[in-house]
Amino acid sequence: MEPSWTLHIRGLGPIKEADIEVRPFMMFVGPNDVGKSMVASMLYGVLHSIDSFFSWKNFEQSREFIACQNMLQAYLTDNADKETTLNHDDNSLITALINRCLEEKKDAIVQSLFSTKRINILELSITYSYTLPISLKKGLSDSNIFLEEPLSFSIPANIYNENENTNSLAVFFRFLFRDLLTNHVGDIFGAYFKYPLYFPTSRSGYTLTYRTIASEMMNQFGVDPKPQTTKLAQTTINFLQRLIHLEITEHSEYSDTAEQMEQNIINGKILLLDTGGMPEIRYQPKGSDQHFPLHNASSLVSELASLVLFLRYKTEFSFLFIDEPEAHLHITNQRKLAGIFANLVNQGIPVCIATHSDILFQQVNNLIKMSRFPRLTEEYGYQPEDVFDPNQVAAYSFEPSENGTVVQKIECTKHGFAAVTFNDELMALSKETLALQENDQ
Repeated sequence: MEPSWTLHIRGLGPIKEADIEVRPFMMFVGPNDVGKSMVASMLYGVLHSIDSFFSWKNFEQSREFIACQNMLQAYLTDNADKETTLNHDDNSLITALINRCLEEKKDAIVQSLFSTKRINILELSITYSYTLPISLKKGLSDSNIFLEEPLSFSIPANIYNENENTNSLAVFFRFLFRDLLTNHVGDIFGAYFKYPLYFPTSRSGYTLTYRTIASEMMNQFGVDPKPQTTKLAQTTINFLQRLIHLEITEHSEYSDTAEQMEQNIINGKILLLDTGGMPEIRYQPKGSDQHFPLHNASSLVSELASLVLFLRYKTEFSFLFIDEPEAHLHITNQRKLAGIFANLVNQGIPVCIATHSDILFQQVNNLIKMSRFPRLTEEYGYQPEDVFDPNQVAAYSFEPSENGTVVQKIECTKHGFAAVTFNDELMALSKETLALQENDQ
């Protein structure tokens, strides 16, 4: 799969500058407190904020909007009876409009994302490395904008009428932007109706206490409302909102992956029980007919329970972000989790992780190399959907410097990715261990 677009960030917290080429699977590695989660959150924030891109003053009068409006009108006038594909120059007009929206909205995105005005950003933009195959077809005057397949649109003939163009065109560009930034990374058709999902580092605690948190939130609306004393990042708020609104529904298309996690990692079932109010999450160990509250289960179970439930019951996510997915997992299960990520990516769900695990990182390398050796894939018990195509994966190293964090793309060789942040420490540990052994003889 070809890379789709690159997110450019400059001057965000500790981040001096970063260019993140968005791929179906991305790994951010580096020491603590260098901005890995901040960059992942920023990518999440851009994807989550698409609906509000156009809510800035004089949007309709902007040079970029007018240029795209004129381009669209020309296409629908000159190619009335046939489908047509936009050329490179027209792609550039659309990219310019996206970047103008990001320039106008970047401060609001950051403040909303991190729930503070103390974090600023200097630059936020995107680039495409090739001409996008965007195709347009004129529909009936009274028809709706219709996404027939990824990057292929049927547009009503009167979309650019003087009295209607602003709202209709804004709807079209909202469709287009979401399709460009999500569908073209994974294979989730209809991503206009889907949103990214972020699993914060404290997800285990939130999963254990979300019912209590929801109850406390209602105190804000009572006769004697309590003042709000705790602020949470938008990623955490959105995670809690989705957790609170989990419902027992028909199993999703990803429920087989959820079951695979239960069988191979959790060693039991994650249940969502209707208790007459907000559903309760419980755990049933393998081989037992009893189930008990999540706080009586191991940290492994509470850590992965939310991911299992979202995969089983929800389908309206376009991108998964997971902070420190290795938390509370034995190295055996970290390796298995890498296979789960490959499975999700091969089903069309993009995944981005920020990790400190050299085990998880190396297992991803193994699954990349496995794609070249089908015999070994079968010998070691993997299915074709459990390995990575090298073109699907990107890795980035975050390293501190005197002028801020330097973010560098790690090149993928035939052996996978080499992470200096892990290798240097492992080498130092090995040398220390050998020295101690030699002196102990």
